[in-house]
Amino acid sequence: MKLSAIKNIISDIVIVRDAEFYELGLTATQCSVSMLSFLENTKYIDELLSNATISCAIVNPETAEMIKDRTTIGIAVSESPKHSFFFLHNYLIENTDFYGQSDGSIIDPSADINSTAWISKTGVSIGAGTIIGPHVSIYPNVRIGNNVTIGANSIIGGEGFECFRFQDKAFMVKHAGNVLIGDNVDIQASCCIDKGLFKNSTIIGEYTKLDNLVHIAHNVILGRRVFIAACAMLAGRVTVGDDAWIGPSAALRNGITVGNNGYVSIGAVVTRDVLEGQMVSGNFAIGHDKFLQFIKSIR
Repeated sequence: MKLSAIKNIISDIVIVRDAEFYELGLTATQCSVSMLSFLENTKYIDELLSNATISCAIVNPETAEMIKDRTTIGIAVSESPKHSFFFLHNYLIENTDFYGQSDGSIIDPSADINSTAWISKTGVSIGAGTIIGPHVSIYPNVRIGNNVTIGANSIIGGEGFECFRFQDKAFMVKHAGNVLIGDNVDIQASCCIDKGLFKNSTIIGEYTKLDNLVHIAHNVILGRRVFIAACAMLAGRVTVGDDAWIGPSAALRNGITVGNNGYVSIGAVVTRDVLEGQMVSGNFAIGHDKFLQFIKSIR
């Protein structure tokens, strides 16, 4: 799609330099094809310019002057780049095939689907031996592997929580991505797994186990054999390595990484990356040994 074509959708945008893009994403997003992004805060200019997958950007007039001679990417100018970007994103979902079309859903004959479950008639694939429990809802753009169990009242592939205030209103961003669930995954009752935001996925790796009431936000990536206990919350774009443990009621901030064999203790509020094999505890979470020393010092 040409950057200049968005003037047909957002009339007050100004094209400084034209270029093509095939996906949308944030400045930190890495794509396999050319991507349109946006920038409102000038402190992220270097992140924008260093991302080789960004071919076009929507920016404000000040930022356009700062970057136009530092890059060859396409530039569109808007007084509200974030609103223009996500308005375009929503428009493309609702009115075009930019994000693709869904085929009819495919359910393996050996899958056991409870009669009260709701499964979209398009865009869903369910593998052999999979069990779908009572009152489960499965939305389009969901691929579920073999021998998966999904417990009662769980919601798979729903809209993620991406919103912002604009003028005197609240703007809700639609989601266009997927949920990919590997083989031999167990998801217990009342879990929620949101689909990806753009042309990307929320991924649950093979043999991963989710306890009751777990929330997995958009674009989270879970490795293989990850265990997540009840009431844990993983915010958007969290990445969890193989064989990690996330304790009951833990909360993980968006965009962080938990390394292979990482361990997040019960009730921890994690705002920084967890290293491979590291155990963290507390609010805000720190190394477990350091946390125990602190607790001893105040008792």
